[in-house]
Amino acid sequence: MKEEKLIVKHSIPVFLVFAIIMMIISLITHNISYVLGFILGYIINVVIFKIIVLTVDGILSFRKTSMIFVMFSFLIKMLIYGLGFYIAIKLPSIFNLFTVTVGYFVIKLSIFYYNYRIRKRGEGL
Repeated sequence: MKEEKLIVKHSIPVFLVFAIIMMIISLITHNISYVLGFILGYIINVVIFKIIVLTVDGILSFRKTSMIFVMFSFLIKMLIYGLGFYIAIKLPSIFNLFTVTVGYFVIKLSIFYYNYRIRKRGEGL
C-alpha cells in the first residue's frame, strides 16, 4: 500500500501543473468549465486507481472469488468512467468533456514521468 500512496502523492504536482494550465485557459475563454472538468476527471482517476489497487490485491490473494471480483471491478470502473463522461455531456457549462478526459490520464502521466526520471536521469524518488 505504500507504493500506491506514493503514486497518488506524485500525481499531485502533475495535477497542479495541468490545473494551472486549465485555469489560464478558463481565464482566457471566461469559461470555468475547463478547470472544473479537469478536477472532476482527476477525482474520478484517483477513485479508479484505488479500485485497480483493490483488484490487483484480490487477484494476488488467489481467492476462488477473485475472478468474479475482477469482472465486477472492471464493470464498476467502466461505469464510473461513463458517469464522468455523462456528467460532462449533461452539464457542458460546468464540466468540459475534453478536460474531463485529460483528468483521467493524470496518474498515468505521473507514473510515466517519474519512471522516466528514474531511468533516464538517474534520479531517485
